[in-house]
Amino acid sequence: MRKLFYIFVAFTLAACASGGAKVDSRVQSNESLKFKKMLISLNVESRNFTKSLADGMQNSIVSSLAGCGIEAVVYVKDALDINPNKTLADKMRDFQADSMLSIVRTGGQVLISDGGNNANFDVMLRLYKLKPTSSEVWTAKSDVSVLTQNLFVNETKSGERLGIKFFEVMKRDGVVCRL
Repeated sequence: MRKLFYIFVAFTLAACASGGAKVDSRVQSNESLKFKKMLISLNVESRNFTKSLADGMQNSIVSSLAGCGIEAVVYVKDALDINPNKTLADKMRDFQADSMLSIVRTGGQVLISDGGNNANFDVMLRLYKLKPTSSEVWTAKSDVSVLTQNLFVNETKSGERLGIKFFEVMKRDGVVCRL
């Protein structure tokens, strides 16, 4: 019976998300924004900002945007791409995006331990209106704190929490999902 209890606790903990984010934002446009197609440019992955974490984040943002009528696709920057600016421009043109959300990991630190890594990341988010002309309409800086590479933390769920947080700030600031 005791062994069954420990197995239950382990499975319960394995489904847990960790971390959170503090987001400071600024709206830079007072025009009425109504986006239909958003390209999300993602450049966050590192050894500790894992693919699972990034996938969870992008999937929750795309899903949240879809809930208010914005179709979104994700472009993940490839470190081996010889001309990433051209690749990004091609994606925007092919998708016919009217907006772009850029999410870039700008730094941070990681404390490594046997129980996992406590990672603190700096993330910059910028939302651009692309049509009729390109202009930045929203900027945010986030301090993300998350436990990675830990047996009992679901990194995908942690990423989903981050994505929902980012979406909620954009919605609160009125740059997406306006009525």
